[in-house]
Amino acid sequence: MFLEGLEMVVFMIPLTSITNPVLNIVLGVLGIILGSVTGYLIYVLGKKINVECFFNLSTFLLVIFAAGFLVSGIGEFQQLGWLPFGNETLWDTSSILSSESAVGNLLHALVGYTDKPTSLQVISYVVYLALIGISSVVRKRT
Repeated sequence: MFLEGLEMVVFMIPLTSITNPVLNIVLGVLGIILGSVTGYLIYVLGKKINVECFFNLSTFLLVIFAAGFLVSGIGEFQQLGWLPFGNETLWDTSSILSSESAVGNLLHALVGYTDKPTSLQVISYVVYLALIGISSVVRKRT
């Protein structure tokens, strides 16, 4: 039970960066509904679900969320001046999807989306995913 509570906290931490209270309530209710449906489906279809596939999917999602945390942290350190390198903006998608919009804010909270990523953020995201991908492939072979 402790592990499930800890996972819930890990998933909910990014949502604290969303400043729109209505969106917080909607996402909270949506999370409760999706969690309940998932729990019900696992209970009803527990013997029919491929457990390996289920855990592979949840691991993939956790890796993506962790990469988002990494990118967000790097962005914060760059704004503080603690990482004075790699600060050049690679692209600007704020005209398409702003980080300040509801969708952009949600994507930022979940996967670390930013409309003006720096080179260090992009490199870190790609390297992190590559290292985790390689280690998971190596782990599965052993």
